[in-house]
Amino acid sequence: MFDDVPLVLVQDAEALAATAQVLGRERAVALDTEADSLHHYQEKVCLVQVSIPSCDYVIDPLAVPDLSPLAPLLGNPAIVKVLHGADYDVVSLKRDHGLQIRGLFDTMIAASFLGLPGVGLADVLAGVFQVELDKRLQRHDWAARPLEADHLHYARGDTHWLLPLREVLVRRLGRVGRLEAVEEECRRIEDREWHPRADADTAFLRVKGASALDPAARRVLRKLWAWREEQARRLDRPVFKVVPDRVLIGVARRQPSEIRELAPVVRLSSALVRQHGDGLVACVAEGLADVEPLPEPRARATVPRIQAAPAAPTIAERLKSWRKARAEQPGSTQALLPSNAVIREIAQVAPRSMEALGTIPGVRHWQVEAWGEEVLGIIRDCIVSQEAARTGRRRRKRAR
Repeated sequence: MFDDVPLVLVQDAEALAATAQVLGRERAVALDTEADSLHHYQEKVCLVQVSIPSCDYVIDPLAVPDLSPLAPLLGNPAIVKVLHGADYDVVSLKRDHGLQIRGLFDTMIAASFLGLPGVGLADVLAGVFQVELDKRLQRHDWAARPLEADHLHYARGDTHWLLPLREVLVRRLGRVGRLEAVEEECRRIEDREWHPRADADTAFLRVKGASALDPAARRVLRKLWAWREEQARRLDRPVFKVVPDRVLIGVARRQPSEIRELAPVVRLSSALVRQHGDGLVACVAEGLADVEPLPEPRARATVPRIQAAPAAPTIAERLKSWRKARAEQPGSTQALLPSNAVIREIAQVAPRSMEALGTIPGVRHWQVEAWGEEVLGIIRDCIVSQEAARTGRRRRKRAR
């Protein structure tokens, strides 16, 4: 399956240094990571896979916690780093090891811009190379040791074909004139940052449904959230595997005083109730007795902008109609079209020039080039129509 390409497992500092030297001589490397977010309270990078044409490497950060020898390689934009769905890998390597990736090429973004029917790695490889990936270990706990042969087989599969895949996708992107657009999107991914959990004092307000609760229920939710964090940390499990958010909201809303009153929220025969029923009920009592003031939700940072253009609602509707028509054109894909959020920004500002359009947050340079003139034409038509309607109303008023 891997064409006799050797596999090297890197588990000590000396081997990592030697590997970094070899990789640093390449023009492009394929990269992926495996983490344990589905199994542990504090997620971490557990494997780093790197492939070049002559070898697949699996680096074990749990055995070699200092990955700094990889920093020159990953930070060198002259060496292309090929990843598939790079967002999580980029932020995780920054968070855990301070590693910055430059020179990124994301094959998932490329597949999206080409309008491939499926953009997951398994779908893309099946469509391009007729390769079938074994995904049985997709939810494996990658912090578990020792690493068995099937673990390494799975891990190398996520990078082994990425370099030839990039070559195919780059050729296809070049033929349809979308390579620069993909490269711009990749530069944006490089700058993604890890966003840690919200401040402990207000984090409970981020639970879906918290805003609809009355003050008493929010106090109960505050106790439930803090208790769940403590349990998850103690058990070393993800919080959603301890008690799901929907259960926290249900308990906060119904405020049961004994375990049997949990029935409308969760099955009384469930393991959740057996393990945590007493804790849930205790949190209700503590929350109802709580007199501490509730914090205000932290306001999101907003970007100052000019007053909304008078024609903004009309512009937004026209742009959505234009987007729908463009989506139906042969060769168009959703990735090429502006989102609702970008359309709202454009309508609010109502730019009159390509330069002004390019300064709007969320609008890419490639988008300005691809459909900027069409958008400006719609804006001009809306403004002219509104001004004509306003003039007509004034004339009718004077005539009366």
